[in-house]
Order: sequence, then structure tokens, then C-alpha cells
Amino acid sequence: MAKTTNGGADWDTTLLYHIIASKFDFHDFDYGILPYMDLYLTKDGWSTFDKVYYIPEYEAKVSFAQFASDKVIYAAWRTVVKSIDSGKTWIDIKPPSQGNRLLRPISVVNDSVVYCLSSDATLFRTTDAGISWSTFPKPSFMGAFVTNLIFVSDFYGWIAGSDERIGKTTDGGETWINQSIKPDHKLDHFVSIDALNESTAVLASARGNIYWTSDGGDNWLKRLDEEEVLRLSTIDIVDENTAYAGGDSGLLIKTTSGGITDIISKPIYPATHKLNGNYPNPFNPSTKIRYEIAKGSNVKLTVFDILGNKIKTLVDDFRNIGKYEIEFNAQELSTGVYIYQLKVNDFTESKKMILVK
Repeated sequence: MAKTTNGGADWDTTLLYHIIASKFDFHDFDYGILPYMDLYLTKDGWSTFDKVYYIPEYEAKVSFAQFASDKVIYAAWRTVVKSIDSGKTWIDIKPPSQGNRLLRPISVVNDSVVYCLSSDATLFRTTDAGISWSTFPKPSFMGAFVTNLIFVSDFYGWIAGSDERIGKTTDGGETWINQSIKPDHKLDHFVSIDALNESTAVLASARGNIYWTSDGGDNWLKRLDEEEVLRLSTIDIVDENTAYAGGDSGLLIKTTSGGITDIISKPIYPATHKLNGNYPNPFNPSTKIRYEIAKGSNVKLTVFDILGNKIKTLVDDFRNIGKYEIEFNAQELSTGVYIYQLKVNDFTESKKMILVK
């Protein structure tokens, strides 16, 4: 995660580390919420943040969170929760017919109107802040997956997904208009959609294409064509002319002319493999270890006792370029000094940590 205060010209990377969050949301410049496994809230632009909702280890972790107002926040994973006091307390408002399906994105229109999309592309809608829910099946013309949705008013919104399929509704999901760009094209899928109003919306595809509409989706104009060059994952529209798209390795694309021209920032990524250390240190019973990967590689992160006996393997898998963080829980270990070692190809680095009980 990194922060900019001048439209992407410069970045503060002191906050940059690998997060599994799909998307975080800011109510204003300083006040934001981050779904990173659990739910975290900041009131000072991520200089500090507090965990405001804990998800038990056996449950799927929270994926999406969004403000409805300064006090009302919604979040979703295998349920939907709502806070009406800026994250101090939370209420479970899970749709009764959801079952155990994982909820993917949510779109919060206001304090009362919220849309959720499940893993099987079922659409859930509440217009009374979660007291009751309506359920709508996936439109027949959509592809195998519906990956994103955005609603700009109580009943007006879009869904997007695989095979470059797009659907628009003006009645809250009861009926759909097929606005797919290439109905027979199977090689790409939309990963993100955002809208400014009922006329202006933007789409980003996994293979580096960006589409822009100014007429409610009747026409989608390709504003960026970088297939096989850029890997995009999210897009956000700011006004009629300005939008940002993000992708692999900290890539940021910015337009200030309705997508006609684009500014591509330098990717924000580590220059070398690095083991950053753990915090807190000393610790009891858990600590977080941060490390950096400069090139996609097989990574091994292992904990040893002071005699060199292996205690636990924390990571043994392929990792893309980026900054990562993992928690080590030493609940069952005794007080002492432990060694943790990062190994990436020919690179090896070790550090000490102290468990005090």
C-alpha cells in the first residue's frame, strides 16, 4: 500500500506492503477503511490504523468494505456487517438466502441501499439497511463469472465479468440490458468497473484494456489498448475527465482527459530481495514479519530455534514481486531467541526475534 497527495506524481511507500484486500475506501482524505483479512480503520491517512472488526481464523476473511456516510460502513465476505457508529460496533445483516456463498464486491449507494454480489453471481439488494433483502439471479447473457458491480443510484447500475460481458439495470436488478462489448470474445474479462453517474462509467480488463462511456453504456469507447503489456486489477473515476487504474507491481495509470491520453507511473516495487524484520520485537505471543521480493520467485520463510532446529515453515510457495507481511504465532513455544530466515533462489537472509512470556 502506498499513498499519494499530488495525483500520483509522488508516492509515500513507507506504508507499502502486500495486502490481500480487494479494495479499500476513503470517506475523506484521512478517514478510510481497509479490508485486510480483518477490518482496519484510519483517521490520519494510514499513519496509524486500528483493527475494528476481527474475523475468526476458521472463516473466510473480509473482502470488501465501503462507507455509506461518515458513520455508516458496510463490509462483506461470507456475511454482511454494518456499523452505524464509525466502526465502534457492528451488526450482522447477512441475506437470509445467501447460505455459505462468498460475497464478492459490494456497492453502497447510501445508508439504506446496498448491493452485494455472491460467488455464483447472485445479486442481493437491500433498500432498508439490511432489514430485508431481495435476490436476483445472474442475467442469462453474462459469461461464466460476474466479477464486479457498481450502482450510482437506488436502482441504476452495472455488472461486469468474463468474456467482456456488461449488464445495465435501471430497476435494481429485476431486468437487465445487455451492453457487452464483444459478446463472442472469450480471451479477456473485466476486473473492475466504476461510475460517476448514470452517464459516465469506466471499465478495466485484466489484459490492459480500458473502456469509457459517456452515454450510459450505449457506446463503450476503448481508451487504452495495452494487451499483454499491462495487467490491470482496479479502476476508479474521479470526475468527467479524471480516472486512475492500478495493476501489477504498483502500476498506476492516470488520465485527465477522459481517457484519451494517459500518464503511466513507474511501478512501485522492491529493487532487491529483503527481510525487513519483525514487529513487535520482543513479542508475546505473536509478531509480524515483513519481507520484499524483487522478482517473482519461489520463496521460503522458516523459523528456527537458537540451535538451528526447524520450528515452522511460514511460507513455501511462489510469490510475485512485491512487499509482504505474515504473522507468526508462538503461543506453544517457550521464552527464548528464535531465528527466521528468508530464502529466495540464491538469496538468504536471517534475523533474530525474542519471545518473552
